[in-house]
Amino acid sequence: METTLQLKEIFEQDLAEETIINEGKLWTFRQLADKYGCSVSRVKRLVDSYVATDRLQAIRGVGTFLIDGSREMNIKLSHQIAVIDLDDRAYKTINQLTEKYLMQGGIFSIYHAKLENQSPVREKQILELACKNNFEGVILYATPIKPLNTTLYLQLRNKGIKVAHLSPYCMDMSKETSFYPDYHHTGQVAAAKFAVAGYNHVLMYPQNYESPCVTLAFDGCRKMGEQLGLDIQFLENNLPFGEIAKRAGALDGRTAIFCIGTDIGAKIAGSPGYDPRHMGICALWRPYRSEEEISCFYYDDERQITDAFLYVSDPGRSPFETICRKYDPMFQDMKSF
Repeated sequence: METTLQLKEIFEQDLAEETIINEGKLWTFRQLADKYGCSVSRVKRLVDSYVATDRLQAIRGVGTFLIDGSREMNIKLSHQIAVIDLDDRAYKTINQLTEKYLMQGGIFSIYHAKLENQSPVREKQILELACKNNFEGVILYATPIKPLNTTLYLQLRNKGIKVAHLSPYCMDMSKETSFYPDYHHTGQVAAAKFAVAGYNHVLMYPQNYESPCVTLAFDGCRKMGEQLGLDIQFLENNLPFGEIAKRAGALDGRTAIFCIGTDIGAKIAGSPGYDPRHMGICALWRPYRSEEEISCFYYDDERQITDAFLYVSDPGRSPFETICRKYDPMFQDMKSF
């Protein structure tokens, strides 16, 4: 068995030659322990020392990845930015930025996704294209649907390609560069508005939605609502809209329904049994180009997309900056509660 110094020297050489790296990801502790003939705990201590000095990055539940800033200098990036849009949220702002970026000699490559058709496979294809062609950066509403493309995000960054997230694709975004609304605060504001308006109960729909932004908003509403003495209840997925109204009507006092989109809110409001005298509806957001008369929150998409663009298009910024910029919500009162 090698001494600690000898093991470190061998590990350093293997790291430099990437013989223990597979697509940017370090072998598992068990694989390394078998290779070096030592204990897993000894390997873990060695790897932890490299994580502490920013040579490696550990992402819980995903793995450990190589970070080598010198590799960025050997890759010439093309003046291209990939944009993965969602429900045309970035469409207007990207159009405004296009002329400025074209004058700088760059181009956008845009993929328009729809909320109901988000696909990690399609997203992966776009990211692999950006990686293969050494794009300058990627701006995206990442899909939260598993399998997540976390490994590929890190591969891009390891090549010097900056990745800016416009939405949380997982609950822990502390290792990412992100520009998105403060959804937890949105939920808190919603609960406060329900309490001020004199509601006694809040029904949140749907309960098990995959998007972390919905989880954050509902959690904020639940915690603030409980502090304000509101009765908070979650409604299961795929509940018929008429059944939602029926459950709201079965509760004593006034009931507010906090749902994801204004499109869903309008269907609940139009279902049999919905009584606006005792019920109210508020949505987390309004889908692009939707015109339902449902109160909702909206966000400064232009500001967050512009901030993301300024980051990815700045050659002086590092792809390993861990920015988590959150934006306050705004409220659009449509008198639906």
